[in-house]
Amino acid sequence: MSAKPTVGVDDVAAYVPKLYLDMEEFAKRRGLSVDHIKKGIGMLEMAVPDTYEDAATMAANAALELLKKNDLKPSQIGRIYVGTESMDDKSKPIASKVVGMLEEVFGQGSFSHVDGVDHVFACIGATYALENTLDWIRSGRNRGKVGVVIATDIAKYDLGSDGEYTQGAGAVAMLVKEEPRLVLLEEAVGTCTKNERDFFKPLERENPVVDGKYSIGVYLDAMKCAYLNFLKDFLKIVKLEPNEAPTDKADYLAFHLPFPEMATQAAAYLFIHDWRDLPRWKEIEKETGPLPPRKNYTVEELLTEEYRQFRKRFTSSTQFKEVYSKKVYPSTIAGRRIGNSYTASLYFSLLSILETQRAHDLVGKRVGFASYGSGCSAKVFSGVFAEEYKQVSQSIRLFEKLDTRKRISFDDYVRLHESKPGSGDSILQPQNEYAIVKVGRGETDFGFRYYKYV
Repeated sequence: MSAKPTVGVDDVAAYVPKLYLDMEEFAKRRGLSVDHIKKGIGMLEMAVPDTYEDAATMAANAALELLKKNDLKPSQIGRIYVGTESMDDKSKPIASKVVGMLEEVFGQGSFSHVDGVDHVFACIGATYALENTLDWIRSGRNRGKVGVVIATDIAKYDLGSDGEYTQGAGAVAMLVKEEPRLVLLEEAVGTCTKNERDFFKPLERENPVVDGKYSIGVYLDAMKCAYLNFLKDFLKIVKLEPNEAPTDKADYLAFHLPFPEMATQAAAYLFIHDWRDLPRWKEIEKETGPLPPRKNYTVEELLTEEYRQFRKRFTSSTQFKEVYSKKVYPSTIAGRRIGNSYTASLYFSLLSILETQRAHDLVGKRVGFASYGSGCSAKVFSGVFAEEYKQVSQSIRLFEKLDTRKRISFDDYVRLHESKPGSGDSILQPQNEYAIVKVGRGETDFGFRYYKYV
């Protein structure tokens, strides 16, 4: 029997709206603590879509850049899978819109042969799309073709709500193939799925129903469940030395970021679990005091003041700060300037590592990925940077895109927040990108969004 091919992410392209709101201005206009927003939540800037943008245009713009810089022909692509929770249609997937937009550039019918579908499970949808595509290639059913996986979302909450200051938007398109040049994804995967009410979007509402504090507990609980399942496979790949924890085998950790400082809480919970039976824990407890006992291992226990205060002390411990600064913090920097991008959040964390670690040689370095979607599901998996990663990553230019955005006023932000996509009256005019040019109002096209490459 032939060996399974090495599969992973060969290249990546990112799209971020060209407008942003400075969070210091947001905090002042909302009467909130600037220190809480910038340090407690970790938000510095919020990506804001213009009226000609939606999740489909962002996905198509990221996909077009990915295809062009890799000189890919439509005939080489077997599927375009999208992870999103920002659909504007209860039936038609964003994937089909991306196909239509790409055909404006590559020719009518040029993508008619591809599989195109959306994966919807809150913020984890793109990870399911990626895993599905990896398995498609490993099985050989791709017949030599490559896959394109796109994470695209706009995080939007009610004005004045607790979630408003975590909003953001963006898309990441990934080229998935054999012998990847960027990240080789290992086969160990741990999954956890439960029925929770921490965050959901009833059909009769435009914006989600969120139980913020409870959602944090559900995130941590599901992530630990997925991590334990991940270790069943991962510990067959690596060998732990005496007094070594599984997380010691990761050089970097990338988390889903509903807000940037969530990485601190998630990393703390993970390291507490990983380190508490090792000799290093005695030194940690000298700074933190004893770990509070847990009786029933429920989400509610994670949210008690006693356990919350212990996690806070733990994040101030010498060992945590040292490991966090090296392994976790680099992955959060992009998110601090974008905000929550739901399915794209985890993959912006990967790009953040690549952008901030350019001075280091990452060949062979392992990244642990922690993906989460409310409702809820979590996946933990890992990958290793390939030998050609540096050459590939130089063309991603995420931070350059962030640096060239236009800052808008708080009043413009509010106006855009309340505007419908395609309503006109945009702040910028689209240039060399896909845009909504019309929204149907007729009997047979009511609400249908028309797109064009401008």
